[in-house]
Amino acid sequence: MVRENINIIKEAIGVTFRYDLLPSDVIDERALDRVKSIVQEGVAQVQYTEMEGKKTFLSRIPLGTVLSQFMKKEMNKAEVLTLLKKLLTAFDIGKSGIPVNYLVKDSDFIYVDEHTLDVYMFLVPVKDDKATVSDISDFFRDIVAGFKYSEADRDNYVARIITCINSDRFSTSELNVMVSEMLTTVAPIGGNQGVAPKVDKMAIMRNRAQGQPGFGQPQGMPGQPQFGGPRPMGQPGPQGAPGQPVPQGMPGQPQFGGPRPMGQPGPQGAPGQPVPQGMPGQPQFGGPKTADEIEKDAEEK
Repeated sequence: MVRENINIIKEAIGVTFRYDLLPSDVIDERALDRVKSIVQEGVAQVQYTEMEGKKTFLSRIPLGTVLSQFMKKEMNKAEVLTLLKKLLTAFDIGKSGIPVNYLVKDSDFIYVDEHTLDVYMFLVPVKDDKATVSDISDFFRDIVAGFKYSEADRDNYVARIITCINSDRFSTSELNVMVSEMLTTVAPIGGNQGVAPKVDKMAIMRNRAQGQPGFGQPQGMPGQPQFGGPRPMGQPGPQGAPGQPVPQGMPGQPQFGGPRPMGQPGPQGAPGQPVPQGMPGQPQFGGPKTADEIEKDAEEK
């Protein structure tokens, strides 16, 4: 990759990164195929185009601040660690089989969201025989050395980070572990991860006033219908409840106020009260007599 072949186009809605390949550039086809199907946090998606024999890589990202410019701002411990963590996350693309050397490791071509400190790095999957492992440690060493640190931070966290980078066994994984542990001691930057959602107490109170069950509101006992809800077949509803039918009579008995056999007197009793039923073996009030009962009545007469 040749730095002079990179073009940055700033627009109202974002930033476009363009890299025009040289005739000598060799595309890593395997890495390019993987890039198309992998979304790695901190790395811009790559689009390959070829028009009139001209090969180009394109990437588009939201608007942000160039890292080299952002580093001129004084940052406290939480901001430094968060930004380092975001950069290290982009380097996790190596776990997907894409060489991290394809990342454009230049602070003039890395963008930062000033509110969340999210980073956007560009990727150029062009084979480079000159790339070495030391290029990665040099990149992070330059970043840490270029930060403008807050004087309020008195601990030695920066010295520990530099010691890790200068180690002969340096790896982004080891640095990532160290930074992640340090982040547990500071307040998070941006977002509201881990914050419990607010409970709308007014909505719960309205639901209860309308008879709707809210969170934690006790429900009816098993086998009992809730007020205004469906009832099992044959089970009478509460008397006088709005919208509830009056209990019906037993099969074979005329319903109160309903049609009755011709010649039979209507039921006596207080309006709205069920008529008492006869004892077993006795005819029900208003019901037809059996043949034995008719014969017995004739003998008595």
